[in-house]
Amino acid sequence: MMEVENPAAAKLLIWATRGKKSRPRLHRLVCVLLNSDVYCDLPAGIQFPHPYGVMIHSEAVIGENTTVMQQVTIGGKSLSEPDGAPTIGRGCYVGAGARILGPVRIGDHVTIGANAVVTRDAPDGCVVVGANKILIR
Repeated sequence: MMEVENPAAAKLLIWATRGKKSRPRLHRLVCVLLNSDVYCDLPAGIQFPHPYGVMIHSEAVIGENTTVMQQVTIGGKSLSEPDGAPTIGRGCYVGAGARILGPVRIGDHVTIGANAVVTRDAPDGCVVVGANKILIR
């Protein structure tokens, strides 16, 4: 997959998120402006082509060179019970509006389709569409 440079808004979100401990108010302001909540540690090479409406759990782990599109939620299943956060492998693509919920493990080079809902593990190199429909390449 060809790597594209992040737009200015994405660069600002990444910069603010990486400095959230030293500049918490600035991080919060950027999140409000972009309608996003990104609290996890961001890896090298992460791509946010459209960084609007992205919600990522503070304990989520995202692999290098992953692309996250707009309106994506990567988080827990429940507010009342802490049940863990997703772990996403390297080189993944998370389509617009996708939801990855709970302590699931997504393998390397997985493609998650637009508006997919993922609540179970996905092996390396697969495609996930719809509600947990895993297609093996």
